[in-house]
Formats: sequence, structure tokens, C-alpha cells
Amino acid sequence: MWKITFGVASGIVLAGIIIIFFFVFLMSAASRNSDEAINHALQEYQSQIRQINASHPSAASISPSLRHYPSSLPIEPVPLTFPDRAFLIPKSRDELVRENSKKAYVKVRKEVADFKSQYKKPPECLDMQTSAIRMYCANAYIKAREAYEASNK
Repeated sequence: MWKITFGVASGIVLAGIIIIFFFVFLMSAASRNSDEAINHALQEYQSQIRQINASHPSAASISPSLRHYPSSLPIEPVPLTFPDRAFLIPKSRDELVRENSKKAYVKVRKEVADFKSQYKKPPECLDMQTSAIRMYCANAYIKAREAYEASNK
């Protein structure tokens, strides 16, 4: 029995070690590929900037009327105002469901507490001895609840 247990345990440990090494290898390969891709994109971007700078006319060829334009314009800082909601992170579906469930739960608890504070049992229901009296009390409760819901809607 202990041989089977030891064999299964060592198999699980060996599988865990293999999985860990696989993920380490996979992550290192992914980071190498992403570094190469970033460097390649940066080199392309820099070569495009050099081509654009080479193709544009120099400052000497700017028309004389534009040369006398003031280089520093009075710029007044404009305060940036954003509504507070602009910086909120959108909620996930689970968070929205949880929030709505809590609101609905609180609402129902309040309604039930309000109904129970207003509901008075009929005197026959204070001591229910037979099933007929229990049925009568259940029906009286249901009718009172329906009347309460109809009056509050």
C-alpha cells in the first residue's frame, strides 16, 4: 500500500517540476521574442523619423513672411476639468451583479421588515392546533401580503 502511495506522490511531484520548468522556458522565450519585437519596431520608427526629417525642407527655405512671426505666443494655461466619472474604472460584470444583488437584497429586507411591522395575526392564529387553522393562517398571511404589495405599488 505504501509503495503505491509513494509512487503516486513522487509522480505528482515530478509532474509539478516538469510543468514549472515548461512555464519558465515558455516565459523566457516569450520575453525574448517581445524584446526583439520591441527593438525591431523601435528601429523602424527611428528610420521613419530620419526619412521624414530628410524629406522636409530646412528652416532656411521658410518664406520670409513666416520668419517674422513671433516665436513665443502668450499662452494662458487652461485648467482641465474632467467629470469625476471620467477617471472611474469600469466595473466588471461580476461587480455589477454583486452590487445590484446587494441593493435588491436590502430593498427586499426593508419591505419585509415594513410588512412585518404592520401585519397583525388574526387571534385564531396565536395558537394553531389543527391543520385547518394553520391553513387559514397561511391564507390570511398571503392575503395580507398581497394587499400590502398592492397598496405600496
